[in-house]
Amino acid sequence: MISEKTYKLLVISKIPFVGKASLNTIANQISDWDLPLQDLASKYFGVIPRVTSTKISKEYISWADKMVSIAEEADDFIISQQDEAYPKLLSKTKDAPAFLYCRGNMELLNKPSIAIIGTREPSEDGKVICDRVTKWFTEKDWVIVSGLALGVDTIAHSSCIKNSGNTIVVYGNHLNKIYPAENVELVNEVLSTDGLLISEYPYDNKAHRSQFVERDRIQAGLSAGVVLVQSDLTGGSMHASKSILRYDRYLIVLNQSRKDINNRVNKIEANIFLLNESFEKIKANLGIKIVNDKKIIRLMHKDEYGKVNKLLLDCYQEVSSETKGDLFS
Repeated sequence: MISEKTYKLLVISKIPFVGKASLNTIANQISDWDLPLQDLASKYFGVIPRVTSTKISKEYISWADKMVSIAEEADDFIISQQDEAYPKLLSKTKDAPAFLYCRGNMELLNKPSIAIIGTREPSEDGKVICDRVTKWFTEKDWVIVSGLALGVDTIAHSSCIKNSGNTIVVYGNHLNKIYPAENVELVNEVLSTDGLLISEYPYDNKAHRSQFVERDRIQAGLSAGVVLVQSDLTGGSMHASKSILRYDRYLIVLNQSRKDINNRVNKIEANIFLLNESFEKIKANLGIKIVNDKKIIRLMHKDEYGKVNKLLLDCYQEVSSETKGDLFS
């Protein structure tokens, strides 16, 4: 369940000071993958600052073999950017993960996807909005991406399944650690309906809070756009919202119910801010210097869905056909 190139990179990733970015740098320079591991390390590691050792130890090989064994036992796949299966949209981001651990329907990785995100504590109206917007995009054959958190994420995954769609769950931990535990049954539903679970973390990873922020960038990286259902200004959903704008893709901000606006519901304050403030204030608040104003879509009425759908499809086609040179020049 792993290619030779990715296996070699997995071993190399255990060398001290070889991080995600440097591993991708090394991988993009290698042209002679048939070389033995030690020769690859010796030949290509001179370009990486701080890496003083290029020795491939038995410990690194043993660790990689253990990861592969666990993957094979679970019918999982471990892929890198050297594999055709790696999602094209994600590969076009500067901070794409070196590896993806995958369980389920791998074909979803390269189908048009959007992320639907929001607070763990949506209002009653917010729950309805999330269910309706997910149903609409599911029926237009979008793969629905979210992060399995309680609240909006759970509703998005569930609504997608209920409407006969496919959904991708992006984990904030390794694939054998379901969080939150309340969603064990939902995970089973995702897999039984040809969905997909993915994580950038190996099976022996020890979780820490920053990983849920890192997860958010993957949700955005997989997607042509991020749909913000409800969030406050300090909510975790803002990480994915910032990421999608940095990738020059669409942030779709949903309008809120009159009831929630009148009641000044705390969990909609980010939506209200993004819907009403100037783009200069938005950039300052998000801490992003360069934002394409046209990539923030203020979705006020359901009759605008069709227009948004076309913009997202055009974005997907454009990004998936770009090369990294085009994107980052």
